This record gives sequence, C-alpha cells and structure tokens, in this order.
Amino acid sequence: MRLIISTAIKIYKEGKDLNQAEKEAVQELKDINLLYDQYSIGEELFKYIPKFIFFEDFSGLLPNKIDLEDVLNENSNVEGYKAALNFITISGLDPSFFRERNNRILKQRIEALNSDVTINFQDYWSQEIGKDNKIKMQFELEHYDYTVPEKSGKPYLEFWIKDKQERLYPKQRSRGVRWFLSFYLELKAAAVKSESNLVLLIDEPGLSLHARAQEDVLKVFEDLKEKLQIIYCTHSPHLVKPEKLYRILAVQRADDKDDKSETIIYDPSMLSMATADTLTPIYSLMGIRLSDQQIVHSNNNIIVPDIITYYYLHWLSKLSPELSTFKFIPATGLNTISLLVNIMSGWQVHFGVILFGNNSMDVFNELKEYSLLGINGASSRIRLFDQFEMIEDIFSALDFKKFILLQRVGITEKNSEYILLNSLSRKVLATNFVNNFTEGKIKLTEFDETTQNSIKNLFGELQCILQTN
Repeated sequence: MRLIISTAIKIYKEGKDLNQAEKEAVQELKDINLLYDQYSIGEELFKYIPKFIFFEDFSGLLPNKIDLEDVLNENSNVEGYKAALNFITISGLDPSFFRERNNRILKQRIEALNSDVTINFQDYWSQEIGKDNKIKMQFELEHYDYTVPEKSGKPYLEFWIKDKQERLYPKQRSRGVRWFLSFYLELKAAAVKSESNLVLLIDEPGLSLHARAQEDVLKVFEDLKEKLQIIYCTHSPHLVKPEKLYRILAVQRADDKDDKSETIIYDPSMLSMATADTLTPIYSLMGIRLSDQQIVHSNNNIIVPDIITYYYLHWLSKLSPELSTFKFIPATGLNTISLLVNIMSGWQVHFGVILFGNNSMDVFNELKEYSLLGINGASSRIRLFDQFEMIEDIFSALDFKKFILLQRVGITEKNSEYILLNSLSRKVLATNFVNNFTEGKIKLTEFDETTQNSIKNLFGELQCILQTN
C-alpha cells in the first residue's frame, strides 16, 4: 500500500488528478509484478546453458555384480551403479522387465538383449583375441543362495566379458578393454537419453589403448556426433583425423613458464600462432610411418598454405580418377611453409608447393633464397597462382554461391574479396562445401565451364610440378 501511495504521489506531482494518479499507480505496480526478479531471470537463463558432464572412466566401470534393488532404487553410492545403469539404458530395459515371473521367458529375453548389445559393441571395438575372436558382453539375472544369508533369495545382476576361450568378470579384463567398455556405455547411454544441451567432456580418451584401439574411439565419436556434443583433449595423433582438422582447437598457456598465466585457445584458422609443443599431435600425425599414414607419402605430395585450402583441394581431387593422385599437406599459414619444405627435403620425399595471391611472393622468394630447394629447385617445385587470392577464387561466382555460400546474392568482386568484405568465416564456408560433397551433391559436371577449366588448369600445373621433379 505504501508503494502504491508513493507512486500515486509521484504521478500526482506530474500534474494529473488524484484519482487518475491512483489508477496509473495501481497499473504500474501490476506491470512491475509481471517482470522477472533477478532470481527468476537467472532460472530462465540457466535453462539455455549447456549441461557439462565430465567423463570419469573408472567411476563408470562395469561391476562384476550389483544388487537389482540398488539399481531400481537408484542407489548411486554403490560401486558400479553408473555403468550398470548405462548398460540397462542402452539395452532398452525398464524396471517392469525384471518383474517377469516366468524364469524361462526372462532368460530368453536376456539372451536376446545380450546378443543385440554385443553386436552393437563389436561395431566399434575392432580388436580381436586371436584370429576372428571378438569379445562379447552379457549380463545375467541371478539370486543369492544360502551362502549369503542376509540376502538369500534376493536378485542381483551379474556381468561378463566373454571370448571363445573363457568367460571373465569385467575386473579380470585388461585395463584397455575396461576403459573402452566404460567409455562406450557412458556415451551410448547419454545418446539414448537424448538430453538437450548436453556436452560431454573427456580428458585424454584412450590413454591406455594402443593406436588401432584409439581409432575405435573415434568411431564412437563420429557415430554419436549428431546426438551428443563431445569435447575431448588429447596429445595422441591417433585421435586426430586429418580430414577433420577444422574441428581442432589448440589450447595452451599464455606464458608456458608461469603456471598461473591465462589459457589461450586458438581456432583452426589461428593454429599457426600455437607453439610447436601444442601442435605435437598434428606434427606427429604427419610424420608417423610414411608408408602407413595418409598425410605424407613417398611421392605426389603437394604442400598447401592452410587447412582451408587443403579441404577444397582434397575433395576436388576426388572428382575424377586423373585428379586423385595428389596428396595434399596443409601448412598452418604462409610462415610455416618453409619449415615443411625443409622437413620434406630432409626426408627425401617427392613434393611440390602451391601458393595463391600476390601476398605469397615473399614466401616464394624466401624459399628460393633460404630453403634447401635453392633457386632452381624452388622454381621447378612451386607454382604461384596470382590470379587467385584464395582457393575460393577457383570457383565461378555462380558456383561459389551455389555450392559454398548457399545464398543467392549479387557478387561483383572476387569470391575472396566478398568473403573479406562481409567478414565471413572461411571455415564455415569450407564446411558447407565438404557437406555438399559428402552428400553426393557435387560432381565435376555440376560446375559451370569457368569452374571446370580453372580446376583442370590448376591440377594440370600440379601434375607438371610432379613430373619435372
């Protein structure tokens, strides 16, 4: 009441009569009451903030056995509860399943569920114990007997990991198998629940796995990426996909000598600013067994200025068989090309370099003067396309709008100029192109004559580089 009187007096002083002032004061207070207070605003805002969950591998380790009562009553203090619940979740079970009185029917249904879960698990875990002997997951519903008098007759779940030779409890398996199983159950269960705004954080996934098994971890990530946001940190080159470098963020301290310094995060377009230590997984990926990995090969390597250029040329090379012989290697900017040139010269592998735009002339001159190539080597191994400021200029304006920009707009300047003038993300545009390609929407014949000629001329020059060296 005091607030109404105070407000009415304020309005009255503005020159309105007392009755009108009172009515407006009452209405103003009603309007104020409709507004959120600071706590209500906070509650509304928090609805849109992602829910972050940190994956802790062995806190979610599948137990050897767990009381059914603890699972149904959600007793999270019991060892193995989280993993057991994850197993039940991906099995599609609900509590009513365990109330089936017919023991034969119950065992049949459990056997069928075990088969389904195992088949799904084997899609990701490619490791074998011996020849053609993949592990299997299964659970059983048992009851305590007289040897446990305080629980006699009560049901419990028992878990096994089997192969052809033996059936073992989860804790009897290797650390690598236990980690992957825990990881698999956690991610699949999270995807089944389909919680909105859920982000799963994982620190050094697959640390106890060998190289091939770490690649299995990536299979799970790829399969669940539409249902679950996953952020993981790694120092392993086996957990970095060369064709997905646009997903990488480089994280390091502002001052590596100061433990209290701030953390800096570089997106893919800024990787050249990260330290060599931070980029170790990428450099390792490039150097791992030349004959086995897919970055550096013994011949037909082409160094390109950046990751964006790599994506366009990598996918364009798949448009026809005569274009597919090239193996593109992305530098992290013009200033790192000389380093790659010297490394590959030292490795004595077959390579060339492609540069774009007049601003690359300094790099070309530097390679002639200071690199191991020398003047003659640089002239024969490097092609500078000064008519294209960026790789995006290889496309006609029409094809750029159709396959990359995905908009119908008027473009009177070069594609590269349009990108800069409108502050567009080259990473996002490249992703548009890759998505269109992987969805089968892009074929060489889909491009107009201008784009086709540019592509053929560029790849023709690259062929000349490799044939003359």
